[in-house]
Amino acid sequence: MTDLQQSTAIPMPTTPWKRTRGEQLGTVVTFSISALAAAFIVLVTGLAGVDGWAFTFLIVFLLVTTVRAFKADAKVRKEMFVSVAIFATAALAFTPWMSIFASVVMKGARGFKPNFFVGDMRTTIPDDELNLGGAGHAIVGSIMMVLNATI
Repeated sequence: MTDLQQSTAIPMPTTPWKRTRGEQLGTVVTFSISALAAAFIVLVTGLAGVDGWAFTFLIVFLLVTTVRAFKADAKVRKEMFVSVAIFATAALAFTPWMSIFASVVMKGARGFKPNFFVGDMRTTIPDDELNLGGAGHAIVGSIMMVLNATI
């Protein structure tokens, strides 16, 4: 046998993309600080509601990430800003769905009764009380609204 056959190395799998605990903790701290700062800013300024908080949060999150990025090298800095861009894009795409869902829950909360998920709307008319019928038709209608908002 040759030396080459005897000294064959077995490759070990690695995960270079896996973030360390310190990196994960830094992201959680950045997110938490940004959320609390945005809530404080909304309380003391004229910004109102969830939309005001979301806009303020995005700006504060970008600022806190920028401050953290000064300490990092170019590769990590780029990764941080791309993460903010991905987060902002996901939030922008998710906002219409959350708006519809929140309005359905807030406006329909008084209609939650024990038979809410088991009854159906076959015997009801538009002027009936909210305790008649069930959630099947409302869920289908909400899904249709979400699909329309997504498109």
